[in-house]
Amino acid sequence: MKIHQIRLFSVIVLLFMTSMVFALEVDREVMPQVHVGGRVINTLDFNSENEAAFNFNDSALLIGFDKQTYSKHNMSATIAISEGENSVQMPVLLSSIWNSWYQLSIGKSRLLNTLIEFPLQRDDDLLQFTHALNQSSNHEADQLYGKLAKLDLFANRGLHQFSTWVATRGESEDVGSARGELDTLGFAYNYEQAEGRRYVKRIRQFGFLYDLQNTVTGDTVGWYSNMIAGFDINLNQNPSANLSWSAQFVANEGIAPNVTLVDLASEARASSTALVTALRYTHRPNLLTRWQAAVTVAYKSYSDENDTRLISAIPTFFHRIGERLDILYQIRYDRTNSKISNQRTITAQVGMSFNFNMLFNDSVPERNTILQLEHRYMR
Repeated sequence: MKIHQIRLFSVIVLLFMTSMVFALEVDREVMPQVHVGGRVINTLDFNSENEAAFNFNDSALLIGFDKQTYSKHNMSATIAISEGENSVQMPVLLSSIWNSWYQLSIGKSRLLNTLIEFPLQRDDDLLQFTHALNQSSNHEADQLYGKLAKLDLFANRGLHQFSTWVATRGESEDVGSARGELDTLGFAYNYEQAEGRRYVKRIRQFGFLYDLQNTVTGDTVGWYSNMIAGFDINLNQNPSANLSWSAQFVANEGIAPNVTLVDLASEARASSTALVTALRYTHRPNLLTRWQAAVTVAYKSYSDENDTRLISAIPTFFHRIGERLDILYQIRYDRTNSKISNQRTITAQVGMSFNFNMLFNDSVPERNTILQLEHRYMR
């Protein structure tokens, strides 16, 4: 009788263990953390030549997925769909593995070719002044996005960030300078305060960046550099009525003297220096941002055959009427001086921006919100 009881008990234990194994095999899929964010920014633009146009650029939908690995690291996948150059694009398709002190990323994403975010409606409003331009493309998207592999190292809870990367910039057929897959490399250091301390610390941000591009010119292949340095500081330390000052300097080695400026690629190939500076006031009663007024001034000089100089001034006013709901006003003055011509244009822009950010299955610690992939015009 005891033998039968022992056999029966053994069968029950075996069935129970088998069901556990099957359960682990079937139910091992873990729901990832899902982050959905984005922006719809629409403006109506008027210029001094009595022309008007709708502008939907920089509107984007961002989706991020996060999971923990077996070794307690984290892995992420990020997808972005955006409006740009009158077409829908997918500029970000990125995978990353990270923890508190490092992040390794591979895929399509923003290039590391600028440091400071200025108080402008869109990050490309002063593209010629603020970014290390692509020497092999005239497409605006190729100035901002590319394929890259990037390693970030963090110290002191992310206050210090050291970055190095290799990348492939896009090319346009009208420039036609095929250089192979890896045509960009660089490194950067960035010191930046966390959002919670941005208004109370004297130094908001400072850093430097070194960017190298491999470019074909005729029968010559060479590496040409851009050096960028910038800072953002608080002139007062009042979080309710904050006054800040930012500036960035870009020095482009260029590929040859006396380049004729006809498009974005030729501007990138010309030796140049640029300086951008901005003064920003942010009104935050009860620590709730209600409006921001700013003025940004930019100057750029080229070592081209016509000794060209560019000057831009952009006053802005952004009114927050709800959580991440903004009314935008911007006026832009541009002046081009050279040996052969002097041109002036004024553009007025008015519009609205709807920003949203949602998190589902909160299970992985976040380093940054997904909206930091987009230009932050109010800070």
